[in-house]
Amino acid sequence: MGTVNAVILGIDPGYHKLGFAVIKPALHNGFRLLDLGIITTTPRRPLLQRILFLLTDLQQVVREHGVTHAVIEEPQSLSIKRIRNVYLVTGAVVGELLKAEVQVELVTPTQLKRFVAGRGDAVKEQVKNFLSAQYSLDKKKLFFEDDAADALGLALMGLDLINAV
Repeated sequence: MGTVNAVILGIDPGYHKLGFAVIKPALHNGFRLLDLGIITTTPRRPLLQRILFLLTDLQQVVREHGVTHAVIEEPQSLSIKRIRNVYLVTGAVVGELLKAEVQVELVTPTQLKRFVAGRGDAVKEQVKNFLSAQYSLDKKKLFFEDDAADALGLALMGLDLINAV
């Protein structure tokens, strides 16, 4: 599939909050932001109910925008319980996307930070600052959550990967 028809979804997975961004390539190596947000779950619900809720909302985003490609951030070092839960969410999300025939790439947090900010050890605020400055985006309006900023960075990384092919 050509770059022109690509619709790229960036996902920063979590079991309480899942950040997502949907972009479409535009002329001259630009992009058009189609959607950006956070899907949140209720902490008191059992984990599997929360995963189902996340998948249901994510399916709607995929269908609404006709997503063709996705880049998902792999979980980073967390406590054993948290990392297990985030891996469960990540696996469920990957499965759902593959079922919808979306091409999926997994990247590490270090790869994302290096791509966006030029440094693998960049902090979340540096990622937000770079994205808002580089793409003339309103940081206050768009990046109310770190997870949304990371998701946009992941979507842009996906665009770069598609352009490299």
